[in-house]
Amino acid sequence: METDDCSDGRYNSGMVKKPKKAAGPQPAKPINQWVRDALAHADMAQAEMARLLTERLRRSYDRSIVNKMTIGREVSADEASIIADITGLPVPGYTAAELNKILREIKVVGYVGAGEQVLAFDESMGEQETIEEPPNVGPNAVAVRVRGDSMFPELDPDDVLVYDTRYESNFDNFVGRRLIISLQDGRQFVKRLKKGSAKDLYTLVSSNPRERDIEDVTIEWVAPIAWIKPRW
Repeated sequence: METDDCSDGRYNSGMVKKPKKAAGPQPAKPINQWVRDALAHADMAQAEMARLLTERLRRSYDRSIVNKMTIGREVSADEASIIADITGLPVPGYTAAELNKILREIKVVGYVGAGEQVLAFDESMGEQETIEEPPNVGPNAVAVRVRGDSMFPELDPDDVLVYDTRYESNFDNFVGRRLIISLQDGRQFVKRLKKGSAKDLYTLVSSNPRERDIEDVTIEWVAPIAWIKPRW
């Protein structure tokens, strides 16, 4: 009889906990065996899994991190769900409905607004906030929370903005639109885009008349806002 339960006796412990720092090597757990089995199941190299995890989770992974997942590192719920998705080997101990719920969650990766740059989370910053995936967004969607009032009254502090597609060229096509904008110097803002005083220069316009525009900057990428979750 078929069932949605993905449990497997080999993998019934060590599941999806927050990674912890250890003084020395950690003993392998059943979840680490599952990661090894998933790599073998998909005939996938550790470096390729690292690339796909980076792409899907918008966090930096390399081959050494994946290798640690096979020998003792804890595996978070979102990591496990993506590994299952890209390798085709079900996550042990999760029903299909539970796994689908994890895959529908979007990470709130940082803050933006009032001149603040998006601050990406890492493991040392604690648990990340998640929101349920809104309709009609792509698989790489992430969210940022607004800080400050530079875009008031269009956006309030603590509103959540979701974006899923970044564009690295043809910025003139986005003039006048409200965007997440990443500059060449690494800063990221939510602003409206305006042409600057010279070719390839742009001005970032705030909605709040008390806030000064950021003039004549060079852009790395822009991302249209796909969905807004008001704080209220």
